[in-house]
Amino acid sequence: MLLVRRPRRHGLDGRLRVKVVVDFDVCASNAVCMGIVPEVFEVRDDGFLYVLDEHPPEALRDRLREAVRSCPTGAITLVDDD
Repeated sequence: MLLVRRPRRHGLDGRLRVKVVVDFDVCASNAVCMGIVPEVFEVRDDGFLYVLDEHPPEALRDRLREAVRSCPTGAITLVDDD
């Protein structure tokens, strides 16, 4: 019998093994993502978007996917960070 191990999608510390990446040339800093995942995204008084946690906890996975889907400019992606 051959056992196949699935790669873990999160590290031992509960962090996702993906990296949140924002294309700031495309980002309009409209704060849609911040409204969905304020633990990860923040639009500050200077009008710019900041990524607060590039490797967020596993518990935020579904909300991160929603933020990616909801971004009006498509500026947010999640990339494998193995």
